[in-house]
Amino acid sequence: NRKNGRVLDKGDIIQLKEAYKWIIHPLISDELGVQAVSKSAFEVGVVFCHQETDEDCHFLATVCKDCFKPAKNKHSVFTRMAVVKALEKIKENDFWRHFPWPPSSPKTTCEVVDMQCNHASVFVAGRYNKYSRNLPQTPWVIDGERKMESSVEELITERLMAVFKADSKYIKVQDIGDVCVTPLKLSECL
Repeated sequence: NRKNGRVLDKGDIIQLKEAYKWIIHPLISDELGVQAVSKSAFEVGVVFCHQETDEDCHFLATVCKDCFKPAKNKHSVFTRMAVVKALEKIKENDFWRHFPWPPSSPKTTCEVVDMQCNHASVFVAGRYNKYSRNLPQTPWVIDGERKMESSVEELITERLMAVFKADSKYIKVQDIGDVCVTPLKLSECL
């Protein structure tokens, strides 16, 4: 793109989120006494909003209407990917007509709208012996009414949830029940 004698390639443009990481990673590392790692099982997501410049990219919607479509769980149709797609389609002259250069300096700071800490899934595998036929493998709830007090699944996951401080779970239990899967005599399986 050429404006005021400057030539920029896509590789010359640094995304704001990358610049933010360059600044925030050392600050977090110093504060917590740990090394910040860009690829980790633990991720912190921060969403910012800058009301003053929030509408700066809205003109792109008139140029590329198919780029900005509502999606579930999105606060705005102006996502980073939608804006990038529109910027790739817009003609340079149209862009400069709608966007002032140099841009005016902001008078206010960004606000943190949302922050989430997430960890990649933890997979736990193991075996157990079930010594009671009165304890079901999974919770028995029929028509909203609990039929059994507890289950193997609940007894195991209750402790795992506490240890991992998890807020959700997905259980895949392979129940072989009374099926004999080893070469034993039939009488030993009954």
